[in-house]
Order: sequence, then C-alpha cells, then structure tokens
Amino acid sequence: MIRCKSLAPLMLMLTFVGCDSEPTTSPEVLRQRAALTLPTAPSGAITLAEAAEKHSAGELSGEVLLVGRVYAESQDPFEPGKASFLLSVLPEKGHDDPEHADNCPFCKRKAAMAPKAVVQFLGSDGAVLPYDAQELFELKAGDVVTVRGEIESFDLNLFNVNASGIHHGA
Repeated sequence: MIRCKSLAPLMLMLTFVGCDSEPTTSPEVLRQRAALTLPTAPSGAITLAEAAEKHSAGELSGEVLLVGRVYAESQDPFEPGKASFLLSVLPEKGHDDPEHADNCPFCKRKAAMAPKAVVQFLGSDGAVLPYDAQELFELKAGDVVTVRGEIESFDLNLFNVNASGIHHGA
C-alpha cells in the first residue's frame, strides 16, 4: 500500500518535469528567417488583382511586391514541410473577419473569382526550402503579408511566385 505522504514528493517532481519542453526553433530555421524576412514593409506593393491586370496588359515583369492574406478558404493554406503557402486577396473593409468571409455569399463569390498566388521560397538548389512556412515565418492562416519575388507563371488566375523576401503585416 502506498501512503499519501510518500506520493507528495513524487507528485511535486512530476509537476516540474517537462517545463522546458517547448519546441525550440532550429538554428537553420532562425538563419533562414533572418535572411528572408524584410525588416520593414516595402513600399509599392500591389494586390493580386492589380498584378493580374498588369500581367494581362503585359506590364508585369521582373521582381514584384505583392500584398495579400495567407488564406485558402476552408483549406489549409500551408504545404506541410515546405516554405510555401497560398496568398489570397485582402478582404474589403468590414469583411475582414475570416468567419464572416467564410459565411458571406458576396465574400465567397468574390474570393472564388479573385486571383491567388502560390508563394514558395527556394533554396540554392532550386527546391522549395524544407521548413514549414508557419514555423519559418511565424505565420498563421489569415495573416497579412507582403512578399517580394519573381512571378514564375500565371495560369487560370493563379500566380506561382518564387519569393525572396517576406514582411509580416501590411
């Protein structure tokens, strides 16, 4: 039979086990974050709708700055294990609550028709960096970001962007 007095020290020890068990960010992720994060919001960023218009007019080439929201409606905007995410248009003022956007027929229709961008950060080998964008840039769905990069292609209202920098926030 175990006595209550003998359990008290054991319970106290178990309380403190795992206090330092928060996941730590690897030095390589921190190095990549520092290299890819833009310290201030760059000026001259355009929306995905403006980028689509400029592309259609043949006015979009070279490096671009795109502003948008990390969002994919009811899907996960992140690709697990990759420095990649889906960038969607910024919602109109008064429609920027994600719950509202998911339930408003006007917002749903507009979002479905709006251009989107698959943003990916490539390593020196040309492959997408093997780090979750959520950890790499401390992002979550719904965050507003500005991305600097080259547009690789634009098909069916979807940009593919090879990004070289990101600023979290508008």
